[in-house]
This record gives sequence, structure tokens and C-alpha cells, in this order.
Amino acid sequence: MSIKIKYFDNDPQHGIIYDWDLIEKEYNKLSRPKGAYNPFDVHTISSGRWIVDLSERNTGKSTNWLLLAMVMHKLYNIEAAYIREVVDMIMPKHSMEMFNTILSWGYVGELTDYKYDSIVYESRRYFYINSETREKDPKPFLVALSLDENELNKSSLQLPDTDIILFDEFISRRNYSDEFPLLCDTIKTIIRERDAPLIVLMANTIQLHSFWFKELTIYDHIQNMIPGDRRELVTMDGTGTIVDFALIGNKPEEMTEHKKKHNAKFFGFPNPKLNAIRGGGWAIRVYPHPPRDNTIKVICNNRYIRHNGYILQLELVFSQLMGYYVIVHPANQYYDDSVIYCMDIQLEDKRFKYKWGIRKLDKLYLQLWQLNKWFYATNLDGTLIDDYVRNMEVKKIYD
Repeated sequence: MSIKIKYFDNDPQHGIIYDWDLIEKEYNKLSRPKGAYNPFDVHTISSGRWIVDLSERNTGKSTNWLLLAMVMHKLYNIEAAYIREVVDMIMPKHSMEMFNTILSWGYVGELTDYKYDSIVYESRRYFYINSETREKDPKPFLVALSLDENELNKSSLQLPDTDIILFDEFISRRNYSDEFPLLCDTIKTIIRERDAPLIVLMANTIQLHSFWFKELTIYDHIQNMIPGDRRELVTMDGTGTIVDFALIGNKPEEMTEHKKKHNAKFFGFPNPKLNAIRGGGWAIRVYPHPPRDNTIKVICNNRYIRHNGYILQLELVFSQLMGYYVIVHPANQYYDDSVIYCMDIQLEDKRFKYKWGIRKLDKLYLQLWQLNKWFYATNLDGTLIDDYVRNMEVKKIYD
């Protein structure tokens, strides 16, 4: 297929103007199973935007974004980028598994007029290959990168036509807080001055308070989303960066009868952590709430945690029934005598204490948390504290 290539500002260095209608048409020609995830059904796909896909497991989002990238390779002979958090995840033993569905459905043959039928990994790149003749396509269709090799990539990476970037499993239990600048640095290394690239982030719905949502400026919007919701916004600083994000899945009223029966058969337990597995949204656990106790005496109420733009007050109380424990609830402000725990190492205000602080009273708060003697006004307060502690534990590795 011969395509007349046009460029932004008529300058090849500014990137290709892609015909997304043509790409969608070619993508939809593939013999995909009925009901499979289709990026074009969920998003407005165009150059120069960020797309964020969140879902329960096994929705096929990674496979189908890879297929879209492979269609772009067929039409424009470009090389896509596939990014993971750490280098171990782009080694052959892990990364080749993502092509299992693509190979079993014969998509390589469909996309190459059956000149090739398989995929081979060489030096962080993926090539089409004919499994019988061993003839290999000279141009890779995908390059694998990891954030932890960002500095190495900056000095050696040359990807002049990589205009679709896929960051898979961008939310994980090992995330550290400077990953977003690392990702942006990696993206800048890839795209240089091109206006064409499409950036896609994919993850499972496991951490409602992930710092990624703050960085992407979608945190406040995402809190009330349910499966099937999709929103598009322009970043708050007015620079025009578009973030198109979706919580993939069926709304509760649209869930199929089979899925309802399947959930009832295998996952009919009351634990709300199973919400993401059942396709019902975020996995949020039920936290202990303050007990009815008329014997409590407030010992200290000037401790706070600031996290993800929220302020939580930590009231230390003593009870004749339970001894010392902490009541956590939202706060709107703090005061001159406040002590505020935070993850910001740039502590110009002396009221702020890194992580937990070091005083005897600070250690009592930590000890009570370790003894499960913190009680929360809402479950969201509990998820914020869990995320704060998780970030604190990660900081032990990267500080």
C-alpha cells in the first residue's frame, strides 16, 4: 500500500501527519474476536496526546495497543516503543509472553501478507520472522525500553520514527515517586521535536491514590469513575497537553449475565478488594472506623499527614477500654504548632517532618500503626494512609 507522507509544518523533523481513519480501517480488518477491546471504540485517537487505560485484568488492552502499533508499522514502516518500569520486565523470558495472543491468532501473517509468521527478539528489538525459512524483516516493529535505564538511553537512543509509545503496567507496587519525570525524560529522548507521537499508559485498577494520577492531573476526576467511564481534559497549567483516560469495562447495569454468574460462582465474597477482579471498579478495602467510646481523652491533635494533595489529621487518644489509639480524619488546614508528616524531602517549613519524624511521640504514632490501632473516618482515608506508608517503604530503597 502506497501512502503519500505529509509532515507537520512540512518539516520531517516535526513528524508524520498520520491518517488515523486509515489506521482504524486497517486495524478493523484484522480477524479479532467479537467483543475484544478496541482502542478506537474507547478513545479519540490522534497525534500529540496522552491516553490512559485502566481496567481489571485480562481485558486485552496491551495486546490490542500492540496490534495498533503493528498496523502503524505496516502502513508507515515505523518502530513503536514498549516501556516497562524495570529492565528485567523487558527481558525475553517476560516480554515475549505479551505476543502469545498475537501469535496464536496469526496476526503477524495477516499484517505481512503471510511473508512472516512469527516474532524474534534481538537486542531489545522485535522483528518479524518466517519460522520456516528464517527470513527476518530488516526493520524492527518495536523497541523495548525501561525507566531504570533512562540515563543510558539518553546518550545512545535514536528513534527518529517512533510515534507510538506504550508504557505497560505503569502502576505497580514498586513505583517510586520520581518515575513521572523519568518517563517524561524518556519520552523526550524518543520524540525529540516531533509533534506526531501518541503516548499510551496502561494499568490495572489497583491503587486509587497512586501518585501517577496526581502527576497526570486526573486524580480528582478519577475518584468517582466507574467501569465504562471515559474523560478527556487539558492539563491544568493551560499548556494544552491532552490526557484522555478511561476505566475500561462495563457499567454495573451493563454487565453480562454470564459475568454476573461467573462472579457469583468464583468471587462472591464480601471483600471489597475483589472489586477490580469482579469488574466493579477500584479495589478498596474496608478499614476499621473509630469505635463508640465515651472514655476517650485526646492526648495530641497537632499531628497531620499531607499526601497526594490531601491533609489528614491524626488524633492520638487514650481510652480506658483500649488504651492509646489514633483516629484519622480529613482536615482543611494546619496551624503554627502543627507537625506534618510528608514525603517531600525539601523541607523548608520546619513544621514538616520527613516520613514519620524522629521524636518519641512520632515513634508512638508509628508503633500504634504497626499494632493496627489506627481508626479511619472513611475507607478513603485508610487508602491514603496505606499509599503513604507504601511510598515510605519504597523510599527506603531509593533514598
